[in-house]
Amino acid sequence: MIVRPRSALGLKYVQITRGRSSRGFEDGATIPVRQATPAPVELDEVLNTFDDRTRQAGRTNIDEFGTAFAGRGADLNRAIEAFNPLLRNLVPVMQNLSDPRTRLSRTVRALGRTAGIVAPVAETQASLVRNLDTTFAALAGVATPLQQSIRGGPPALDAATRALPQTRPFLANTEGLFADLRPGVRALRTAAPTLADALEIGTPALKRSEQLSARLEPAFLSIERLADDPLVALGVRDLTNTARILNPTLATLTPVQTVCNYITLWFRNVGSLLSEGGSNGTTQRFIILAAPQGPNNAGGPSSAPANGPNRDNFLHTNPYPNTASPGRPKECEAGNETFAVGRQAIGNVPGNQGTLHDRTTRSTTK
Repeated sequence: MIVRPRSALGLKYVQITRGRSSRGFEDGATIPVRQATPAPVELDEVLNTFDDRTRQAGRTNIDEFGTAFAGRGADLNRAIEAFNPLLRNLVPVMQNLSDPRTRLSRTVRALGRTAGIVAPVAETQASLVRNLDTTFAALAGVATPLQQSIRGGPPALDAATRALPQTRPFLANTEGLFADLRPGVRALRTAAPTLADALEIGTPALKRSEQLSARLEPAFLSIERLADDPLVALGVRDLTNTARILNPTLATLTPVQTVCNYITLWFRNVGSLLSEGGSNGTTQRFIILAAPQGPNNAGGPSSAPANGPNRDNFLHTNPYPNTASPGRPKECEAGNETFAVGRQAIGNVPGNQGTLHDRTTRSTTK
């Protein structure tokens, strides 16, 4: 069952949906109110989320986030490194959103209906608050004694039925009760102006909420159409698969920049490569190197990797240098290997070269 609002005045009704169980309720059985799902959301709970402080905080957040991203290159490098766990954790989130059991479309439709119900009754709610001011002003000073009287009412009536001839003590106690209420009434008289000011300020805000509700209704309808679109669920599933596929790739490529700074160095060197030129444009900077002497040298075809006998005729190549990728040593090997004089050096060189790069000014001979 679901407890639903019948009007803006607080009236409720119970919507009961018949189940498919073969068993029924006994005569006189009671359904606990906790069985009412989902829990109803009251109008004031929705409107209170968009007060002045919330709107001001939203504007402040937008301004501060824009300032925070300016000149944050090193921080962005660390953010890229954090993308790996982000995407790994994103997979179960996307799976939950794409699961029909989450009933995401049903939630969006319910929000749209709520906005549609609230919009026409904003003025009615404002009148209700004004009228409640008078009622609460009368009850504020006697709230605690009134609760005690309600709890003790049935036993008191039973006792009065049996002891009407002895009512004089009860009347005396009642006189004492009203004497105790006088300080509360006097205190309420001083608090009444503050309560009146609060209600006077709140009334225009409730009037403006009607316009807000009317503007929210098409937005919720658009979200509802988006949630009902079968392509949306397909897109969420595709994003989930994309995140799962990219996880190992990003885990391997992230240290290339965040640890070794190779991407930044590559763009810097490309700019330096074409920095020479004149009025007609830039030219490529290069130098011609003579091939070493000996068999299988780099100057022509070879039948095997160069391996002497001259001192400089040895092949030095490392097609897959270590860049702190998962499962490999944490080192920036490319550009930091020690040149092996008089012998071949194919693949990763012995030892750990550390995470030094161009900015640390470590010289090597290649």
